[in-house]
Amino acid sequence: MRIVWSPLAIERATEAVAYIAKDSPAGARRWVENLFAVVATLAQLPERGRRLPDVPRADVRELLVGSYRVVYRIEARRVAVLTVRHLRRRELGFAMPSPGRAEVHRRRARAPRGASRDVRSRSVLS
Repeated sequence: MRIVWSPLAIERATEAVAYIAKDSPAGARRWVENLFAVVATLAQLPERGRRLPDVPRADVRELLVGSYRVVYRIEARRVAVLTVRHLRRRELGFAMPSPGRAEVHRRRARAPRGASRDVRSRSVLS
C-alpha cells in the first residue's frame, strides 16, 4: 500500500516539529524521523493502529507516536494520513460523521489539602 499525507497532516506535523525544536532541535529531528518511520510501517500493516472509539468507521484508525496521535484512513490501495494531533488536544481537526451518542466527561472532585484520600478520589459527572 501507498502512504499519502493530507495537507492538514503535513501542516500539523510541521507545527509539532517547530514547537519541539524551540526546546530541542535534535529532539525535533528525532521525533519527525520516528514519525515517518512509524507511519511507513502502515504500508505493510495498515490495521496496526487501533480503531477510534469516537468515530463509527472501521477504516479510520490511530497510532501513537510519543505524545502525538496519527489519525489515518485505510483505503483500497493506500493509507491516507488525515492528521497529527497532540494527545492533549481533544478535537481531531477534521470533519467526521457524528457517532450519534453524547459523550460524558468525568471530572475529579477537588478536595482541600489534608482531606482524606477517599474524598479526593471520588469522581462526579459534569
